[in-house]
Parts: sequence; C-alpha cells; structure tokens
Amino acid sequence: MTEYFKADLHLHFPRRDEYKLLELAIERGINLLSVNDYGTTKRFDDIANNINYSGGKFLPSFGWGMDIVSPVLIRICNNLGYVYLIKGEEVKTKQGHVVALGIKDTIRNGSDIVDVLDEVFSNKGFSILAHPLSKFYSGCGEAVVREMRKKYNWFPLALEQNSQIPGFFGCNQDASRLANELGMACFGNSDIHGRYLREYQKVGRKLHSNIPRILVDESKLVESLEQAIVFFPRDITVEGETNSLLETLSWITHSVVRNGGLNLLDAVGIIKYAGERK
Repeated sequence: MTEYFKADLHLHFPRRDEYKLLELAIERGINLLSVNDYGTTKRFDDIANNINYSGGKFLPSFGWGMDIVSPVLIRICNNLGYVYLIKGEEVKTKQGHVVALGIKDTIRNGSDIVDVLDEVFSNKGFSILAHPLSKFYSGCGEAVVREMRKKYNWFPLALEQNSQIPGFFGCNQDASRLANELGMACFGNSDIHGRYLREYQKVGRKLHSNIPRILVDESKLVESLEQAIVFFPRDITVEGETNSLLETLSWITHSVVRNGGLNLLDAVGIIKYAGERK
C-alpha cells in the first residue's frame, strides 16, 4: 500500500488563533502547508519569529515546538505530530495569479508572469499557476498555461485544482485534464481564506495533494518536491472535497461585503461568473 506525504500549498492563514489551523492540519494528517499572502512573505517571517498578527506569540507556550529548518521552511510540532510550513506568496501577475513557493523574498505584484517565474526559479523555488482556468479567480488561462509549459519545460511549474471552485463548474476537471495532456503536476489546494466563516476548519477536508512518500526526502524537502514535480508529475494526486455552491456563495458574499455593499442579484451574478472558464 502506497504511503503519502500530504500537502496543501495554497491557503491563507487566519488573523487570530492561527495555531488552530495547524492543530487541525496535524490531526488530519497534513504534512506540509504553505504560508501565502497576497504580495508579501511577511507572514512566514513573523511565524518564524513566533509572532502572531496582534504582535503576541504565534504558538501557545505549552505543548508546542518550532524548528527553523531553513530560511524557507519551518517544522512545527505538538503532542500529536508535526507539520511543515513553506514560505510562499500569491503573486498577482499581469496574466493571472501565481503561487510562488520556497522563495526568500517578496515578489512585487503587477509584473509580467515571465518575470515572476524567472525570479522564482532563479531563487530555487517552485510555482503553481493558481486556479488557472477560472476567469473570476484571476487564472492565467489555457493559452498562457501552454506558453509557460513550453518555456519552462524542465522547471518545477505546476497547475492546481482549487477547493473554492465548486466541482460542477468544470474548471478543476479541465485543469486536471490539461495538466495530464502537458505532462504537468496538478496539485489539490484548499485556498482557504483565514478565520471568517471558519474557513481554517476546512484544512485537510478540502482539496489537498498526495505525494508518494518514496519521492519525498524530508532532509531535502523543497528539493525533493521540485524533483517530483519535474520527473514524476502524474504520481502527485488530489484528495478531498471542493466547496458546495452554498459555501462558495457564502464565501464570495462575505468577502465582497467586507469591502462594500452587495445585494442578492449581485451575488447570483458573481456565482455565474465564477464558473466561467478563461
């Protein structure tokens, strides 16, 4: 029976009680999480210094420990086990969103996707083209995926299936088929957005990735993941659920209301748009 190393490489940490996300991840057998924010890597740096959003301690004083494995990797443990955190960022490029992982410094939003990927790979990181075929979620689209695959054929570049997109929209299935056609890895990622609506409680239940343990060397974790992406892309499989339509509607409505008004007709229109493929 194949043993798996489980990863969720696109999610956003809550602004309070962050350690509760880690607690659930460990309990549910997730081995690796990314620390992503839009346009910054500061969240990872704060966690490495045991600082939470409020300036207090990130981890409770009792029952938790932290090891700084490298400038881009942390290992956090409690009495149930451990989980790795990898430094990352969701970069808003001109063509669409890119999840940059294993990077040491923040990458500026608004750049061309080629410039962003060049910077990631030159710094020995790896990248996931986020929600690549979803227009609403700012995916880059199929034409750009094909172009980037051709340009970065032997670099650790992957696609994703994203939990925030309900399954019946088809964007995730199309991303998986496209990855298979192009010989690319396709990760499953939750893309949970923190504390509101208790999004963090979805970790380990929503989409995540299974990577055969035989491909993962925890003493060289980032490097072994990159090798798996390049040389064994089809061995990386996806597990878990996508959002229901109600969950996505609630999430989008809550997100927009936080930044301005929204009525029911607007919300229905947004849901329809969310299913459109780019």
